[in-house]
Amino acid sequence: MYQRMLETALAMEGPYAQLLKGSPHVPDGGQWPHLMLYSRGRTIAAGSSEIQRNIIAERVLGLPRGGK
Repeated sequence: MYQRMLETALAMEGPYAQLLKGSPHVPDGGQWPHLMLYSRGRTIAAGSSEIQRNIIAERVLGLPRGGK
């Protein structure tokens, strides 16, 4: 949902929204491209922590595998 919101914000700002901080034409100080890239990293990190929890549950705690 967060990524879709950022995609909408970038679309509303037009082609200048792709510019990074420091450009004289960047809207809102260039925060939108930064937030968009950061949101992608957060998605990957969230998946990584979920995988780690599964590994700990199975190997350390001896819980059954939670697969489908």
